[in-house]
Amino acid sequence: MLKPNVVLGLFKMMNAPIIKIKPIIKHHGLFICLVSIFCLIVLIIISQFIWVQARLPLMFLISFSAVMLFLGICKLMEPKYSLLLTPTLCRYQHKKGHWQLPWHAIKAISTVTNTRGIDLEQLAYVGVSLHNIDTLIANITPRLANQLIHEQKPLLAYCLSAGLINQQQATLNFEWYTSCKGEKLFGPIAGFLHQCHVLDAALGAHLFIAQINIDRSIEECVELLKRCKSSSEKPSD
Repeated sequence: MLKPNVVLGLFKMMNAPIIKIKPIIKHHGLFICLVSIFCLIVLIIISQFIWVQARLPLMFLISFSAVMLFLGICKLMEPKYSLLLTPTLCRYQHKKGHWQLPWHAIKAISTVTNTRGIDLEQLAYVGVSLHNIDTLIANITPRLANQLIHEQKPLLAYCLSAGLINQQQATLNFEWYTSCKGEKLFGPIAGFLHQCHVLDAALGAHLFIAQINIDRSIEECVELLKRCKSSSEKPSD
C-alpha cells in the first residue's frame, strides 16, 4: 500500500491539483499528548511526597492522564488527510488503509437521511453511491474493508431500529461474494461488499464517510465532492 506522502508526491509529479481534507478526529492530538505527559510527570513527582496521604486521588489522576495520553497517540496515528480529491479520482485514507475511486465510477454523493414517521433524520455521514459495487474489489485494501465492517455497526443498528433491515441483514455476512464477472471472493472484502449491498438498499449509499473524518460540515463536504465530480465530467479545453 502506498503511503499518503508517496501518493501526494505522485499527484504532484502529474501536476494534478489536489484538494486535501483533514479529519477533525486528528485535531489537538499533539496538544493532548504534551499536556498528558506534563501531568504524568508532575503527578509522579508529587506522589513521591504525599502518596500515603492521597493515594486514591493520585491513582485516579495518573490513570486519567495515561488514558488521555493514549487518546492523544491514537489521534496522532490518524492520517494527516482523510480525503484527497484530484481531477480524476477521490481517495479516502484511513489508518487501516484506503479506498480510491475514479469520479466516473461514482453515481451520486449525498447526505444520508431517513424519514421516520413525519421526521426527517439526517445521519452524520456523507453517502457515496457507485454505478457498480464491484469497482471496489480492486480499489479497497483488505485491512480497511475489515475495519469498515466494524465501524459501520452503528449504521446497521440504526437501520435495524428504524425497520429498514431485518436481524439477518444486520448480521455480518462472510459468505462467498460473486461479482458481476463471476469472480468469487472470500474474506473481509467479500464481507464488506455484502454489507455495502445491505446499506445501499436501506440508505441509498454504498460508502459512508463519517463526519469525524472531515474538517467541515456534511453539507459543505457533499457540495465540494459534487463539484469535483461535475468538473471531472466536463471536457477539457
